[in-house]
Amino acid sequence: MKTYILVMYAYWVFGAEHPSGKRDVHETKQREVRKNFTAEDADAARLMAITFVKEFWEELPKKRKGSLSWQENDPHVRVELAEVVSFDWKRAFTSSEAESAA
Repeated sequence: MKTYILVMYAYWVFGAEHPSGKRDVHETKQREVRKNFTAEDADAARLMAITFVKEFWEELPKKRKGSLSWQENDPHVRVELAEVVSFDWKRAFTSSEAESAA
């Protein structure tokens, strides 16, 4: 089993009108979700990631128009999937330090 990390990031512009017409509001909203999980191999991790991304997408607000609030476009989404490789950083630092001193 290998460990993977999935980072999902979305941003969109939300708009609203003040009921009295004084000003419009345009706010950039964003959401980021990180998931750590284990899988047998890269193909299994990719399939799991697709499931997570679908769930993430369904939770995001979609393009809509209304009387006082709207969203012109669907959110822009960026997804990164990586295998987590860990190492003993103290040992790596100590060995390179010893080599430079020799």
